[in-house]
Amino acid sequence: MIPGDVSGLTSRRPFAKGRAGRSRIVVSALVIVGIAVMASGCSSGAANPDARVVVAGQARLDEATNSVVLPLDKYIGPMDSVILHAQLLVEQKCMTQKGFDYKIPNFQGDTVPQNFRQFGLWNMKDAEQYGYGLAPDPAGALGGQGPNGPKSAAAQSADSSCSTAGQSQFKDPRSADDGMSKPVGPPTASALASAAYRSTMKDATGKKLVAAWQKCMTDKGIKVNSQDSGSLMADFDPNVTPLEQQIKIAVQEVECKTAAPSIIQQLLDIDASYQVVSIRKYQAVLNAQLRKANAAESAAKKYIAANG
Repeated sequence: MIPGDVSGLTSRRPFAKGRAGRSRIVVSALVIVGIAVMASGCSSGAANPDARVVVAGQARLDEATNSVVLPLDKYIGPMDSVILHAQLLVEQKCMTQKGFDYKIPNFQGDTVPQNFRQFGLWNMKDAEQYGYGLAPDPAGALGGQGPNGPKSAAAQSADSSCSTAGQSQFKDPRSADDGMSKPVGPPTASALASAAYRSTMKDATGKKLVAAWQKCMTDKGIKVNSQDSGSLMADFDPNVTPLEQQIKIAVQEVECKTAAPSIIQQLLDIDASYQVVSIRKYQAVLNAQLRKANAAESAAKKYIAANG
């Protein structure tokens, strides 16, 4: 019987005149229950994909690695350094074949933490030691690459040609666009993450949090960038400000962001909530991109093992 269809029941002959009233009541009750069940099933099966809920602590700040863990991370990386390493090995081999000595960075895993300083400086340990600067890079993982010796026109031409060869052989399917230019086809995870950040900065609660941080800074006598700049950091000239003063400003900035209730944690949780909505909306697309990315990473690792 189709839920809500009572034709089979109402066509039956009442048992007796005294029971007819009760029979109609039972039938009506069954109809109401059937409709309620169908309504419940429809509402639970058709949840609003754009519904957004901010979950406290959903974004995880990892001070040890100076990184932030967000929902879209699994679709974005970390794999950039693997692809880049393979690209540069192709470039190095190409340059050698053209008669040039070519150096590449010393890759020691990921060179940049995930979501590095997405809302500016927040790690107190870094602020106290380096201010707004970066920790030393003893492994040389962030070093440059290029032809050794004089940069002749021939070397530069060969470098450009070999660079194109490396990028053509190994591509990161998750970095097809940066989220700023008009996308061609489905958005990448990187583009969705960029969109979530912009939404956070436009979010009503997000704006209040930024304003609270700015007030904390100005109360300390520190000038800050405007909210429209999209940068949550003090406004000063690093070229003329002594390192000691930069460290003092950086420490105060982190204090304003992390004092309970943590402004940086709340901003990142809002960002995470927008990312979750994007994942629900583009789950199939993201899964397909992830499969391609895993295949690209596997191919890059094999090449690195054979040529690194």
